[in-house]
Amino acid sequence: LLVAAVVIGGTILVSRSLTGPIAQVATAATALAQGDLIHRVQIHTGDEVEHLANTFNYMADEIAEKVVTLRTQVAERDRARAQLATRNLELETINSVTTELNQLARLDQVLGSILDQLIERLELQAASVHTTDADAKFEHTVQRGLPPALGEQNGIRQVVIPLTFGERRVGTMSLALTASGHIAEEQIRLLNVIGRQVSVAIERARLFEQVQQLAITDSLTGVYNRRHFLELAEQEFSRSRRYGFPLSLMLIDIDQFKKVNDNYGHAAGDEALRVITARAREIIREGDLLGRLGGDEFVILALETD
Repeated sequence: LLVAAVVIGGTILVSRSLTGPIAQVATAATALAQGDLIHRVQIHTGDEVEHLANTFNYMADEIAEKVVTLRTQVAERDRARAQLATRNLELETINSVTTELNQLARLDQVLGSILDQLIERLELQAASVHTTDADAKFEHTVQRGLPPALGEQNGIRQVVIPLTFGERRVGTMSLALTASGHIAEEQIRLLNVIGRQVSVAIERARLFEQVQQLAITDSLTGVYNRRHFLELAEQEFSRSRRYGFPLSLMLIDIDQFKKVNDNYGHAAGDEALRVITARAREIIREGDLLGRLGGDEFVILALETD
């Protein structure tokens, strides 16, 4: 009986010494299956159970490394997809803006359409473009969204992008954001690209306006040339006959002007013509027409005057 008791007790001890470590390995395996990549088994029994635990730990290390690699690859793929989507949006916006800029519409209409697109794509509160030049003769302001004063009252932040053509500043583009909003680096890059395109469009419109102005004005004095003055005068005569209001036509001829050129040179004669037209501008009313017929002959059409 004593021997039997000893055998049974030993069997129980051996069983417990085996089932305990195996239970630890089983628990660790369950944790690994549930996504716990950190849990490991520490068994030092010096037998097959310890070898089993070490094998499990090695397997868990390999799985954890592969999972980290896969997660990194998935994150990189997601970033690449996000970057691709951003680039596609940038290209779509640039293409749309380029299409608008290539239209033969008025500059303020083109700029207004571009601002509408920026407000929609960047979720802005407002946007505006102001163009100018050195002598302030070519100025346009186009705005979309909240008026500036209302924007300031509602905590709107302003982002201003300078518009330059070469070394010359041709205007500014202002964007209004909410106090909590911000523009990402990619959007800043996009806005700079659009800004350069808008600058080219502004310069092109300015040059086109200059060409149009040269076509209707006298290059020396800046008043209407003969052809355009006669076109405008014909329109005013038609209106006068239709509505019955009077017109007055005054012809100006500079006496002895040839002597000015002969005695003082053509540069002095040109300056004399500029001074005379400047004085004429001072005495006529806004809306009256002043033109140069040629040489030293000028003409004034005073509207609704007898």
